[in-house]
Amino acid sequence: MKEAATDVAFAGGAGLIGKGLSKGVRAIGGLLPDFRQPAKEGAQEIIEAGERLGAKPTKGMLTSSQRVGDIESAMAQKPTKLGDTYKQGLEDVQKSMQGAAGDVLQEGRVLGETGIEAAESVRKGLLGGVEKRVEGLSPIFKEQKEMAKNIGIATKAQSSISKNIRNLEYARISGSKEASFANQIADNVESANSLADIKNLKSYVGKQMGDPLLPGTMKKTAGDIYGKLADLEKRSITRGALESMGQSGELAKASSEGLAVGRNIIKELKAGNKAYSDFSKELQDLGKKSGLGKIRNYNDFIVKVEGLSSEQLSKKFFQPGNVGQLNTFKKQFPEAFDTLRKAHMQDLYNQSLTKGEVSIPKLLGKVKRMSPEAQNLILGKGQAQKIKDIETFYNNMPRKIGPSGTPEGEALMGLKTLDPRNWWQGVNDRVTDYFLKNPNAMRMKPRDEAYGLLRDSTIGRGLLKPAAQGLMGE
Repeated sequence: MKEAATDVAFAGGAGLIGKGLSKGVRAIGGLLPDFRQPAKEGAQEIIEAGERLGAKPTKGMLTSSQRVGDIESAMAQKPTKLGDTYKQGLEDVQKSMQGAAGDVLQEGRVLGETGIEAAESVRKGLLGGVEKRVEGLSPIFKEQKEMAKNIGIATKAQSSISKNIRNLEYARISGSKEASFANQIADNVESANSLADIKNLKSYVGKQMGDPLLPGTMKKTAGDIYGKLADLEKRSITRGALESMGQSGELAKASSEGLAVGRNIIKELKAGNKAYSDFSKELQDLGKKSGLGKIRNYNDFIVKVEGLSSEQLSKKFFQPGNVGQLNTFKKQFPEAFDTLRKAHMQDLYNQSLTKGEVSIPKLLGKVKRMSPEAQNLILGKGQAQKIKDIETFYNNMPRKIGPSGTPEGEALMGLKTLDPRNWWQGVNDRVTDYFLKNPNAMRMKPRDEAYGLLRDSTIGRGLLKPAAQGLMGE
């Protein structure tokens, strides 16, 4: 009675295994063309990215057939020993990306100034930096002021420029504030006795230009006057230089000591003007790239910076998508740049988190708008390559195939039991694994060799061994 029951169990098991095996081998046979697909375009790049990240890409990441990656993903979710192997391979890839992402965002993990605190620190840094530069130029300007007293004004230019100031567009409007201002400056130009007077007048007009409450028409008038005074200053310097060299006029009759002073005045005036001009151009360049509007001088820059809110200041002076602006900002104000960079790193880290862990797609979404140069500027030297490697791995990861809820999935999950109806799936895993690793091994007789592999895999399986041997014809 016991033997009869055992025979029935063997026969039933063999029948079920035979049906499952036949179906499984047919399915594997249909996949053979996918297993034999050549390496996808860019496979070498994926391998090299893996070497830098410290993980080996899976076969599904390198093969041109998507089905191979799908099989890897399905295998990795099976509760079998081979399933654990595939799962480990994909986990190693995932961990390598997580580790690299952690390295990229390391600075962002360090709690520093909040966005508002950082912006206010930068505001102080910008204003302090400008003040320091101006103080550096002050001795030159002070010396120039004394020297300029000895330089006369080009009288012809003095008369024509005074007339031009009175005839400026808005200065011709009788009774207007613009007309009153222009006439006031023109009167002072006519009564000036030396270059020093013109320089003082130009400085006064420059300050008026920086007044944020000044109407647009008045600002334009002041700007035009400033340009006229700069022209008069230039002409007077040229005239003084010619006279000091003995080519005309009064200074040519002066003593040798006076000539030396004249030459020195001209030299220092030009040097001072150039230093101031260079500084102004730097601020104009940064102001333009940062979207501050027109900057004529350092006072304009100060007024603009003081008028920005904390949020506006951060956005204007730290633009991740604008490499030119970042480089200019870093060059002129390196400490202020680093303060905003660190604040940005904190934001990037916090915005890339999902349940306390860095999300690779979130991170890539945040940095993809940055050029490699911007990534290196913000994230640190060499990090652009790391981001590229993470993206390469992520874009070639097998998609996740969820077995739960499908007929095939339910059969796979049934492997947790010893039900003979599900046993063939474990053997099918071994066949699948073999084909994945040896895509050219079954070109001639895939069905026969599949049965042979099945036979080898069943040796030592106890109760099912006789059934399998009978199925194999042994």
